[in-house]
Parts: sequence; C-alpha cells; structure tokens
Amino acid sequence: MVYKRFWRGYFRPRLRVDRGSRVFWGDLHRLAGIWSILFILIMAVTGLWFLIMAMLSDTHIELPSTEPAAPILVAREDIPVMANSQPAPRVGLNQAVAAMREQIPDIEPFILFPGDHAFSPITVIGRGASWPLLFEFAHVNPYTGKVEHLRRVSDRSGLELFTHSMRPLHTGDFVGLWLKLLYFVFGLLLTAMVGSGLLIWTKRTAKATAAVLKGKPGEAEDEAIEAALPTSLAPPEKNATASFWKRWHFHLSALLLILPLAYLPSYLHEHQPAEMFGLGKREVGDFQVGPWSVNMGEWRVEAPHFHDGEYEKEFTRWPYAGNASPR
Repeated sequence: MVYKRFWRGYFRPRLRVDRGSRVFWGDLHRLAGIWSILFILIMAVTGLWFLIMAMLSDTHIELPSTEPAAPILVAREDIPVMANSQPAPRVGLNQAVAAMREQIPDIEPFILFPGDHAFSPITVIGRGASWPLLFEFAHVNPYTGKVEHLRRVSDRSGLELFTHSMRPLHTGDFVGLWLKLLYFVFGLLLTAMVGSGLLIWTKRTAKATAAVLKGKPGEAEDEAIEAALPTSLAPPEKNATASFWKRWHFHLSALLLILPLAYLPSYLHEHQPAEMFGLGKREVGDFQVGPWSVNMGEWRVEAPHFHDGEYEKEFTRWPYAGNASPR
C-alpha cells in the first residue's frame, strides 16, 4: 500500500468538496483505491491466471484433470427399437431435473442440454450451495430417467477447484444480479481512479511547467495538496524494500511484458496456415464433398481433449477440385 495505516480510511473517509477540484479529485482517488483493494486483488490474480493458462494452452501443457476419459453416452441396449421410424419415448426435462435433485438436494439447475443424437444423455447443469463458483453436472438417461453419471464439486481436485474458480471470480458470475451490480460499481470506481489520477497528474504537470517557464518554481506548489497529510494517510518511511521497488519497478513491469514474447515462436508455429505449411503431422485422407475433394489432416497427433463440457480435436483441410488452386 502507498499510505501508512490506510485502513483508517474505512472508518474516517474524507471527501472534501469545498477545497477546489484538485483536492476533491485527490480525495476521491485515495478513497476509490482504499475501497477497491480486494476487487483489484481479485482482478490481478485472475487476470494473471488467464495469462498463464494461455501460455499453457499454446505450449500444449495440460493440467491434471479428473474429467471422465471418454464422453458419457447411453448404452445401446437402453435405446428402444421403434417401428416405422417412430421417435423413441423419452423422459421429460422436469424428470431429468428431479433425478438430479434426488442425488444433490441443494442443487439449483438452470442449464439443460437435451442431447443431439440417440446416444446423448440429457445434461443438467447447476450450482450447489457448497461451492457456488463451480457447476455440478448430471447426465441422465433420456429413456430410463436414470442418472448415468454425476460430477459433484467434491469430485474435483484442489487444483481444479482453484483453476475453475478463476473465471467466475473475474466476471462475478456466480451468485446473482446483485453481485454483478457490485462488480459494476467497483468497475466504475477503477475507471474513476484512472480519470482522477490523470487529472491530478495533468494539473500538477501543467502548473510545474508554467512555473518553470516563468522562472518561479514556488508558484507550482498547491498548498492544499502539498500540506502535511494526516497520520492515517501519511506515506510510509523509506526503507530498503521501498527503495528497491522504486528503483526496479519499471524494469520488473517491462519484464512481465517481455515474458510472453518467449512463447511467440510456438504460437506462430501452431497457427500457420495449412495451405502454406502442410496439413500437420498426419494426413487423414481425401473426402468427397459434392464436386470437391477435401484432404484432411491432423495438425497434432493426439487424443481429443475435454473443453467447456465436450471433447474437441482440431483437424486441418485442403479443399481443391482437380488441379485447381485451393480456395
């Protein structure tokens, strides 16, 4: 923190509106910073984690996961055989929700996926009272109403609890509208801090510049601001740590910007266009699509990975017709 014993600002906040614009914006800047400490910390930690996750993704490093190794599908013997192409009888969505609530009584379901083919279960997603930051899943058999697979918060590892909590913490999407409004208010406070800080710096710089040009540096001082701060807001005394930070904070900040550049070659390699650098590590073969023949390949030879509730795998393609150029 910048100010010594800053916590006193919570009990004796001061916003002087009768001392001029510079004093007003200075008080507002300090108050906004004090009251936004926790919010700024949350944004900093979660934002840094998003950067780490992007680096891990681009370098194909996967964290340990307790997700099921294969997609959850309905057994073949549970699918009724119907005559004359009649649709098979299915349980209703209300029954699927009720089946999940039998397993997790305190769940509040609000997302349902009925499935896109005969082997797809009904997926019910909700949040429980034990850990509202994370979703809990139930895959319900659409023909029998039985819960085929249940994934609770308690089934996740400690690492997953941490990593999967970052996004809802960053967006405020885990309690309700009132929390989103609170995040909105703190967002306005941070925006006000940017504006007030810029205004204070502009006024101070403009006055100092004008005073230097006139040869009277004493006129650049603003008595209201340069006056001694109260004990609760007085800056801390200089020590070795403060001196080190003052000397090296610019270099450390620059280092944080330079570090992602180390991953730039890997990122560019993974996003090369297939028509210029080939189809990847293994070609799958040609597939006829109307008058076109599509040559497909695997950019990386690896198993599908679980992402956002489903399994994904990337393929590359080269469309052509005869000896025509790719389009």
